[in-house]
Amino acid sequence: MTFTACRVQLANVGMTPLPWQTPAFSSTQLTLPPDPTCAYQIGAPSSGIYRFNVTATTLTFTKVSDSCPGRAITLSAHPWHRQSQS
Repeated sequence: MTFTACRVQLANVGMTPLPWQTPAFSSTQLTLPPDPTCAYQIGAPSSGIYRFNVTATTLTFTKVSDSCPGRAITLSAHPWHRQSQS
């Protein structure tokens, strides 16, 4: 996952990265726009809404709602660990 000041991109190892998306943030929630290209979409495309928690070294996401199962798994299957910028 790559975050910039106003965009996020998800990619699984060895897979083509998903398109850049413009998320909305609150102090505890991330909202990603609907992804009509998502495989195995559940119902109509909807925003991905996740609660998040940040520590000094990890970032964890908990799905609130998301019609895209792959995005949900990618974000919430495990904690994310901070990597230093080079």
